[in-house]
Amino acid sequence: MNSFGKVKNKQDLRSKPDIKFHRSRLGFLSTCSLINITHHTCRLPVEPGPCNEAHPRWFYDVQTQNCLPFVFGGCGGNKNRFKTSEICLRFCTGITATPPERRPYVFQPATSTPEPTQCPPSNCANLQCPYGIEESFDINGCSSCRCSNPCE
Repeated sequence: MNSFGKVKNKQDLRSKPDIKFHRSRLGFLSTCSLINITHHTCRLPVEPGPCNEAHPRWFYDVQTQNCLPFVFGGCGGNKNRFKTSEICLRFCTGITATPPERRPYVFQPATSTPEPTQCPPSNCANLQCPYGIEESFDINGCSSCRCSNPCE
């Protein structure tokens, strides 16, 4: 496998039994490569292109973490361009401006049982994650969630 995650031959496929591979026009790409492509695409700035046509499109804005409309000129631009808001959200939901920092989880037993009103509302129900959700608890027993990343 090369540095971009592209598989050169079938031997590479057999040597990576725990990673799923997908056939694309680029060859076989690992799930991790597709995730990296997705994250990169969703972080690109809006780019209408130099042409003068008027195609309504949607782009993912990492600052607001939402899909916003724009007018695509018909040529140039970049991959952060979707035909519908739904496709944009399905592709990019959860992508942030900078990747979240991975911190090791250290279990510390709670000194007391928290009152339910002490914990802020959990974000778990709001996440839409293609590879599942990781839930963690702080020392007070309050939960928070983030999207699982099979590449880490």
